[in-house]
Amino acid sequence: MSFMEIAIDLIDIIAIVISFIYVFLVIGIVKILKDTLDTETRRKLTHTLMGVWPLLWFLYHHMFAAFLVPLIVTVLLALAPKSMRELFSGGEEKHIGLVLYALSFTIMTYFFFMNWIGASAIFVLAFADGIGGWVGRKKGKHMYKVPWAKPKSLEGSSGMFLASLVSIAIAQLIFLGYIDPLAIVIGSITATIIEGISPKHSDNIFIPLILAGVLYIM
Repeated sequence: MSFMEIAIDLIDIIAIVISFIYVFLVIGIVKILKDTLDTETRRKLTHTLMGVWPLLWFLYHHMFAAFLVPLIVTVLLALAPKSMRELFSGGEEKHIGLVLYALSFTIMTYFFFMNWIGASAIFVLAFADGIGGWVGRKKGKHMYKVPWAKPKSLEGSSGMFLASLVSIAIAQLIFLGYIDPLAIVIGSITATIIEGISPKHSDNIFIPLILAGVLYIM
């Protein structure tokens, strides 16, 4: 990586400040709602609100500046005190899941900054996975399970698939200006399968990495 590639200018500094203001705003909202929402809902709310990250890429001049934000957030989450861990991760997902979530953003930003592939992976992880989980909890009746993963429902997986279609299509429209139906369908199938068979607490890393890999190969 050359010096020019890691240079950070005033625009990048402003973008970093705006990004962290957004992060702490989300944290503040969740803390305010601590007594109103249960832990799982707080986790999902945080999960979803952070998914706008690819839209903030447009504020940056250099990838390295954008890369620093999720990297720092990942480190802070890994070192978070018990009170913060309980605020966001006291539900069915362990705190490691949230750390892996931020790590996924870091990896996608480094390798796919301003690219529809990275945006698709993040949108699917943030929005489709959340919608699929919500549908599964509310409507799930037909269950299935692989030995190493949590029980899933066909209804939840269907929600994951449909939301993935929309998520990838939006990423393509934003970063490409058009849609590739084949990539959208294959990407959505991939994300749905990975979500269904990922070991407990690991889908936050496997979904974006494998999805991005498949889309890149295509």
